[in-house]
Amino acid sequence: METVRSDWTDIAKLFQKELVETLFSEGDLESVAQKYIDLILSGENDHLLIYKKRLGKPLEQYVKNIPPHVRAAKNLPSNAGFSTSKGSIISYYISKSGPIAVFSPQQDVQQVDYEHYIQKQIMPILKMFLINFNESMLTNKQHKLF
Repeated sequence: METVRSDWTDIAKLFQKELVETLFSEGDLESVAQKYIDLILSGENDHLLIYKKRLGKPLEQYVKNIPPHVRAAKNLPSNAGFSTSKGSIISYYISKSGPIAVFSPQQDVQQVDYEHYIQKQIMPILKMFLINFNESMLTNKQHKLF
């Protein structure tokens, strides 16, 4: 479950928790999804859209495959005073121009790619709940993980 993964955003964790609570109280899962989509699109909850990912090796060793947290770290301003060595945790958000590191709580978050968060953080969780729940109710067979 994404609620325990450190590399998922807080909005995804809150969404999944509320989906589970709604599922057990026999509430409307789609209305919960719409609520979170509206929260994202409002722009008032950008602080919940921050990813956190640890660097697995020194920044300069990423040359072939450069994941989003590494791209964000490579674009950190030199005066940010932030460590980019192995083991450092990079906080970043996805903007319309790519990943941008968050290095200060007062930092402005601009041009957030809200569609990214809906497609990558909300829809996969919703699909998992709706498909698995609906399929389980229709059949008595056990489902595989993969």
